[in-house]
Amino acid sequence: IDDGSCDYSSLINGDYALYFDGDNDYAQVSNLEYLESYKTKVKFKWHGSDSTSPIYSHKNHCIRGQGHSIGIQSNGFLTSNSHNCGECSTPACSNGYDAQTHNMNLNVNQWYDLLVHATGNDEILYYLDGVYIGSLSDENINYNNTHHLLMGRVTDQNTGYGNVSISEFIYMNESESDTLAYYKFEEGQGTTLYDYSGNSNHGNIYGATWIQNIYGCMDDHADNYDSNANIDDG
Repeated sequence: IDDGSCDYSSLINGDYALYFDGDNDYAQVSNLEYLESYKTKVKFKWHGSDSTSPIYSHKNHCIRGQGHSIGIQSNGFLTSNSHNCGECSTPACSNGYDAQTHNMNLNVNQWYDLLVHATGNDEILYYLDGVYIGSLSDENINYNNTHHLLMGRVTDQNTGYGNVSISEFIYMNESESDTLAYYKFEEGQGTTLYDYSGNSNHGNIYGATWIQNIYGCMDDHADNYDSNANIDDG
């Protein structure tokens, strides 16, 4: 019986992010429960791309399949997808699939806070930096099942890698009373993505690079300009 006393403090080396370069880089957490109602909070940065860059997906490993994914189109618009095709099939089913483009022009190399809120009423709500930006239907998904969580990748015909960085990822129930997975990205090294929720939903990192978050003034006209900073602290 896990008493919740697991201590991961020795793993913490500072404030870091994982950089996925869009070329076969990703992180995977296998068999993470897919809830009917949940909230996912992600702190991410988009580095620009000529194609759609996945931020993350929580779905089975097949064409369309079943679950949810979200990414950034080459024009900077967020795009989200609800995959309701059920079990894996080839070719992908033409129904049971919903997609929505959120016309928010994201800036390259800027950090954003994304909230994905599945209400349990066949709807997913999206918020960017606390501002509501749209919704999507998630009808007929097989809830209370387990699907793979992928960061920096979506599995559709084995394609889709994102040119993104992620520095925090939290997956919890809708009321936020139970955190199923919490990835702080504070290790700064290694190929294991540690879950700090106490549920041992640890993942594996493939090819992605650890980047230390350095806060400071990034305006080169300012007296206190810090050439090493990669996050503007205002």
